[in-house]
Amino acid sequence: MANISLYPPVLENISPAFIVNNNDNSYCRIYFSLSKLSTYEGSIKSIHISVINQKTGQNVIKKVDNPTKRRFRKTGIVIINKSPIPVANENNLYYVDILNEDIQGGWNAGTIYKIQLRLSSVIYVDGITTTQAIWLKNNTNNFSEWTSYCITKATAKPRITIPILQGFDSSDESNQNNTTKVYNFSSSTTLEMNGTYRNEIDPAEVLYSYQFQLYEKDESRDDKLGKLFENSQIIYAEQYSDQEQYFHYLFKRDLQSIFDEDKNITKKSFILIFSYSTINGLTGSYSFDLNISQAKIINYVVKPYVIENYNKINDNNLGNVNDKDSLKYKANEETSVSEEMEEGRIGLKLYSADTTVKNTNFCLRRADSRENYKVWTDIKIIPCVNTEIHNLPIIFDNTIESGVWYKYGIQIINEDGERSYFHINDTPVMREFNYSYLVGDGGKQLKLKYNNTMGSYQYNYSDTKTDTIGGKYPYITRNGNMKYRSFPINGLITFNMDETNLFTSDEEIYGSTIADNYKNWRKENNIDLYDFKREFDFREKVLEFLQDGKPKLFKSATEGNIIVRLMNVAAQPEQSLNRMVYSFTSNAFEIADNTMDNYLKYGFYSVGKYKDSFSTTHTYLGQIDEIFYPNKTNKNNIITRIWEAYDNKVISKTEEEKRVLNLSKIHHVKITFESKPFKIKNSSDKYLLGYNILYGDELISTNAKYTNIYQFEENIVFDENSILLVQGSDEDDYNGKENETVHIIVDFLYDVSSDLYKAPEKIIDTEENGVGQIYGNYKSEVSKIGENDVIFPVDLYSEIKRKFAYTNGTRFRELKGLEWVCIEAEPNTVFYIKDTSDKEKFIINHTGILNLEGLGFITGLEYEGVMNPATKEIEAKRSHFLIDYMYYIEEGTYS
Repeated sequence: MANISLYPPVLENISPAFIVNNNDNSYCRIYFSLSKLSTYEGSIKSIHISVINQKTGQNVIKKVDNPTKRRFRKTGIVIINKSPIPVANENNLYYVDILNEDIQGGWNAGTIYKIQLRLSSVIYVDGITTTQAIWLKNNTNNFSEWTSYCITKATAKPRITIPILQGFDSSDESNQNNTTKVYNFSSSTTLEMNGTYRNEIDPAEVLYSYQFQLYEKDESRDDKLGKLFENSQIIYAEQYSDQEQYFHYLFKRDLQSIFDEDKNITKKSFILIFSYSTINGLTGSYSFDLNISQAKIINYVVKPYVIENYNKINDNNLGNVNDKDSLKYKANEETSVSEEMEEGRIGLKLYSADTTVKNTNFCLRRADSRENYKVWTDIKIIPCVNTEIHNLPIIFDNTIESGVWYKYGIQIINEDGERSYFHINDTPVMREFNYSYLVGDGGKQLKLKYNNTMGSYQYNYSDTKTDTIGGKYPYITRNGNMKYRSFPINGLITFNMDETNLFTSDEEIYGSTIADNYKNWRKENNIDLYDFKREFDFREKVLEFLQDGKPKLFKSATEGNIIVRLMNVAAQPEQSLNRMVYSFTSNAFEIADNTMDNYLKYGFYSVGKYKDSFSTTHTYLGQIDEIFYPNKTNKNNIITRIWEAYDNKVISKTEEEKRVLNLSKIHHVKITFESKPFKIKNSSDKYLLGYNILYGDELISTNAKYTNIYQFEENIVFDENSILLVQGSDEDDYNGKENETVHIIVDFLYDVSSDLYKAPEKIIDTEENGVGQIYGNYKSEVSKIGENDVIFPVDLYSEIKRKFAYTNGTRFRELKGLEWVCIEAEPNTVFYIKDTSDKEKFIINHTGILNLEGLGFITGLEYEGVMNPATKEIEAKRSHFLIDYMYYIEEGTYS
């Protein structure tokens, strides 16, 4: 019977996951407190631990004692002859460590365990006459009861990469003490952090949330943490990948402002803290010492401006756009201040003195007077595809608040996601609303134009009144942090409240064809305001919107912006109008803070995504008129000749905007020989000659009059890997005649994609050698091509390259190659190694080590699989290996 005065410890039902290392230092730390119900007054002398594999239900304690550590395990539980270890600066909180050596085979990453504890008022003395089992039985009255199960999971250390921070990779040993390393980069725009998370050994342990905190550096403090510059708050990750997840945060405070506040300072020091948690509660953090230098990054010829759409255009709005008459757009053609106040929004337009066609992304950003214009938020990404800037459509900002001043700015985002210098229009703008509005999912806006009344408006708290027996006055306490607003929203529903179709349109309700039928029918029958059908259909759309249970943004000049949920929505017909129109009533309850993050979360606006390619495809007529050598393998492929002549060609309409043409396919091919018809050998290793010839399975037509012409049908398409080899008409005649030539004219159509040409000059200011390492379990992929299984190797060189490569504004850092590689792997593991000249296959021998010192400058490293010693065939298998290497990197700036 257990000791009735000694209660079991109190511990949580779930404990966060813990990291298992590749050594015996791994341990699981369990926190607990002592029960306040316990009446035992003596000291706790010992702790007993039980560990069970949840999946198998088996006890996993290693039944071998370790007296030197005072840990005894022969009975299948761990007896630790130590008192509970208190947690510093915590009241009634203790912990116990379950060591790797306590577990059979050690902790296993990816396994869930069930743990129980109990306390003992006596210690176990090793070497007594009785066995441990008998001792436990005899001392039952000295033990507490066992606790309930505590569930925890063993996992592996996740791998965190943040390329912009000089290729930071948490798996690289050189980054383990990263707090002592200073990360220098220059920027005058927004700080943007992108990175990856993956747990290679335990893929199920996915990223759950993460957070970025940026502090101004304070050397007078031990932790160097000064004033908090910006906090991302907790961001929840997308949990859709079991291999690699991406995290991202765009800091809202513009770095340009910190330099503008003190013109004499050209460098600012910060401490960046990145913290994360996984799906099973594992937490971790990394700290980075940042030195940010001021630099104006203007990588683009075009300088855009954002202006407000007043009826008149003044010089202050236009900046340095001097030729106003040449601008095709006039603001008063699309919007006016009165129209924007009527609809509760601001309209914005992009201008530039440069009237050439552009292919890039513009990002419209916003700040307001409530934050003193220090916090900037992305409003809209506007891809500009083959368009002059002033021809881009007007952008409306529907999420503004009445009576608040706003500033807008513009950035260019290139195809790699890099942002340009931030151009701000310093003229603030404001709108005062004429009505109230409800904005819903997708930015759909309902104007409450008629009979919008509000009979009450209250703040809700959670207060409790307690009357005392002898006291004159009650005690009133406020529970929690609850505070939200509630108020009624009412109005009249009629299609006349939506003149500009910001809520819906006939085309949306009926479809374009039926909408035209209704429009013609109303015109023919002189139906204007008294349209029962139109009112009914519009009313149903409005009621569906009000009753959909989704958050809404309520906007008004008197209450400001409030995120609400509508409840108790009801409709009442207007009897005086023969029930043609209805009024509605509802109760609104505030559900979230009035922030841009919540606007984006609930879909009141959408930023959109930048285009990562501005490729356009065109078809042109082409011809080559050349001499071919039928018996020279490098000079007899017709397709190769065409590709060399037409692929990767740089063209330029202007010197500022060059484009590169990339050949994608060739079709409608016609081949003419100047002499007798020669043979053509195709990719199926078949000779072609004469009429009605097959190319693979496709028919080739030839001109009946001229047998020296091959006319390929239009559905036969040739790509870069296609083969058309010119061969002699009689193969025996050409044996040994390597210099024999034939004159061929090839007419064809070709498709090319047109991309922006980018060729910045790199200025290298730093060269560095270092030693690195990668390790893990890898498996090559197998895909079926035709009837054959083809192995696609794992590109290890690219993985190493990602560790070091980054681009930040004008700075870059890249891996140039590996000077030495040493691989430790299982025998018969197969790798491809590429040096400056060629790619070779290497097979690990019986030593399990491949040392490639002296091979040369290595620019490629791939794992293919494992060779079967019996069949000598390479199989795609998972293999664990370790690779040490010496890397060579270059760092510098783009001119």
